[in-house]
Amino acid sequence: MKKLITTLTLVATLCSANLSYAADRYVMLKIGGGTASASQSVAANEIATLLWSTYLSGTGNKATLNVTYGGTAHHLYFVDITGSVNHVGPDLRRFVIAGPATITYSTGDNTSHLLSLKISPNPNIMGIKQ
Repeated sequence: MKKLITTLTLVATLCSANLSYAADRYVMLKIGGGTASASQSVAANEIATLLWSTYLSGTGNKATLNVTYGGTAHHLYFVDITGSVNHVGPDLRRFVIAGPATITYSTGDNTSHLLSLKISPNPNIMGIKQ
C-alpha cells in the first residue's frame, strides 16, 4: 500500500510539473510617468509574442521597441493598419521573438505607453521536437 501511495504521488508530481511548464504567461510593460523604459527577458526555451500596444498620453510615435540578441540591440518598427511607422495601437503587427533575448520598450519623453506580451514555452528546443 505504501508503494502505491508513493507511486501515485510521484506520478501526480511529475504531471503537475509538466502542466505548469506548458502554461503561457502574459506580461504588460508600462512606461512613462517617470519610468523611461521597461524590459522583459525571454529565456532560451521560450518564445515571446507581441500582442498589443497603446499609448495613454501624448502621441503614439514616441515609444521605441528594441530586441537584444547576444549583446546586439535591434530596433523593431511596428506599423498599424494606417501605415504609420511606429504608431502604436491595437492593430500592432504581431512579432514572434525566440529566446534568448531581451525586449526593451522605451520612450524619449514623458508620454505613457503599454505593451502586452505573451511568453510561451518553446516546444522545439535545440531543433529537437519535444
